[in-house]
Amino acid sequence: MSRPPRLSRRYFLRAMVSLAAFTIAGGLAVRRWGAALKHPALGDASTGPLPEAVVTTLVAATRTLVDTEVESTHYATFFRWRAETLRGYRALYERFVAALDRAAREAGDRDFAGGGTARRRAILRQIDVTGVTGRVSRLYVLAFRRDSFRFERYIFREALALFSQTDGWVLLGYETWPGTPRGLESYTKAPGRA
Repeated sequence: MSRPPRLSRRYFLRAMVSLAAFTIAGGLAVRRWGAALKHPALGDASTGPLPEAVVTTLVAATRTLVDTEVESTHYATFFRWRAETLRGYRALYERFVAALDRAAREAGDRDFAGGGTARRRAILRQIDVTGVTGRVSRLYVLAFRRDSFRFERYIFREALALFSQTDGWVLLGYETWPGTPRGLESYTKAPGRA
């Protein structure tokens, strides 16, 4: 009977190092793939002006999202500037508005901006993916509703950030947000109660 060939220590160490390197490289690739799915890139679509109907719907979505009446001019300026300056935003905004209007028509309204507040909240809840939990649910959303992640990251988060830097200050009791003149004497007084 012949004995199996004996493995050398050098061969064994090479095999273990190769296996460890392969495992680490695979883990990093899976992590990169998962991050790309969770935070999809915006794309390289062209820039350009937004139609007024798109701006109106974006402002209505922002008002519904923050659940309070806000001054709309700086939100409209914000969305227009991003669409005209940053690649990919115009196409994203148009897809978002198309999705909102499609959901509003299915619910019986003419468009999203013309619907009632309760209906608009329900439509935004359908699109929002922040509350998605569970592996199967996340995989479904990642596979079939990837635009929802883009909407959440590039529209919802950015609109809420703008709100917190502007109208959020007014809700706290200030006359206006930082960087905006408030008069010659009012800046020396504490803000009134909200």
